[in-house]
Amino acid sequence: MDCKKPLLVQSTFPLFVFAFFSAVLVYGQTETKSQDSLQKLIEEFKKEEIEKEGRLNRKLNSIWSSKEKMSDGSEVALNDIGDDGALLYYTTYTTPSNEVSRANELYSDGLLRLGMDGKGMKVGVWDAGVARTSHQEFDSRAQNGDGSQEMSEHATLVTGAIISSGVKPEAKGVAYYAQADTHNWTRDKIEVAEAAGNGLMLSNHSYGIKSDRVPDWYFGAYIRVSQDWDRVMYNAPYYLMVTAAGNAQKSRDNEAPNFGKTADGFDLLLGFTTSKNGLTVAAANADIGRNGELKDATVTGYSSLGPVDDGRIKPDLAGNGAAVLSTSSESNSSYDTSVGTSMAAPGVTGSLLLLQQYYKELFGDAMKASTLKGLVLHTADDVGTEGPDYKMGWGVINAKRAAEVLKDNEFKSYIEETKITQGETLTYEFTASGEEPLVASISWTDPEGEYINRGELNNPVSALTNDLDIRIYKDGEEY
Repeated sequence: MDCKKPLLVQSTFPLFVFAFFSAVLVYGQTETKSQDSLQKLIEEFKKEEIEKEGRLNRKLNSIWSSKEKMSDGSEVALNDIGDDGALLYYTTYTTPSNEVSRANELYSDGLLRLGMDGKGMKVGVWDAGVARTSHQEFDSRAQNGDGSQEMSEHATLVTGAIISSGVKPEAKGVAYYAQADTHNWTRDKIEVAEAAGNGLMLSNHSYGIKSDRVPDWYFGAYIRVSQDWDRVMYNAPYYLMVTAAGNAQKSRDNEAPNFGKTADGFDLLLGFTTSKNGLTVAAANADIGRNGELKDATVTGYSSLGPVDDGRIKPDLAGNGAAVLSTSSESNSSYDTSVGTSMAAPGVTGSLLLLQQYYKELFGDAMKASTLKGLVLHTADDVGTEGPDYKMGWGVINAKRAAEVLKDNEFKSYIEETKITQGETLTYEFTASGEEPLVASISWTDPEGEYINRGELNNPVSALTNDLDIRIYKDGEEY
């Protein structure tokens, strides 16, 4: 089989030689076709939204109100209805982020001296309402994206964790000069699809389905909501959805997990957290050294664990799960401290913004979502059992190492965005230093899965549409 011309990379440096590949399977799909498909998807979502509102109004009764605030401060609202008729309630996941992610090493005073700050970058935030856009930490950089009048404490905390300027230094956001469009979660799929069509590359979703109000088969299942979000990301290949894993580890809400025992807290991921193309974030307690090295990390005692029913690794990555000081909606100068995967996710989102900013500075364009996701998984700090696991995925995000891979591209590392067709093989040759392991990754945006679960407990049918293999050979031996 004919292969692309191999690229020989030689390195004599005693560092990791990162061979990182990002393959996006589009089967001849053009950017114009993606835009047309995305517009058709938006129209389909709008029609479904009208039908959904009618079904919910007919179904809603006095068992639960349509909107609640729980005793722990979390916000709950009726948002959807499952294919089995179950009412799906969304809830916020809230129970220094830049240091855990090592994003601070990309600042002008960081170890890498890169001067990244989020300026010129935009993020979308969907939440239980909109953030207080007039807060002193936001200047004019936070905008109400959908005109919602529902101001949310949780949305303000999340938005601040990403873009706060540092008027109060301890509350400084990860991408502190970035812009944020903040939205109510009621029409999230429609609004995200429209924003992605207009160039939005990252959005943060620190909420999800409330785990004590669904049957056990929902946990880990690839359902219609999972499929819909995969459709959005496939048709908008530069857009990546970042989601919080949830805080249900000790809830015992799933009495029939597909892995471990109920008391272990496995198999608790719900809804869009099981999508293939999104980035699901767990919460970790981490000890970071003076030079940005990870000394130790453990998953928090509340962070929801995977896997998903078809065995895919979820969550994908872990962020800071410690108490995070951020902006509060009480006033334009108020602050509050919060913990949870709700605050771990925006720390990761802000780091991704900085990496996109750096990539643009280096190469003049943006990374595709599959490249960005693959990059941070490839460079994450693996902790605990060797290799990815169902607690923290590929490990704790390390934006410093990810930036170094970008900086060293075609010198000590190699990144390629390419297309591959059915049955095709791409071959590359590398010469490693011999002093450190050679590490290779492949990542792609997958079309939506054809099978969606409608009520089967722990059904292992694969959600994957395309299945790519990566193999490494040395002296004829396959690894």
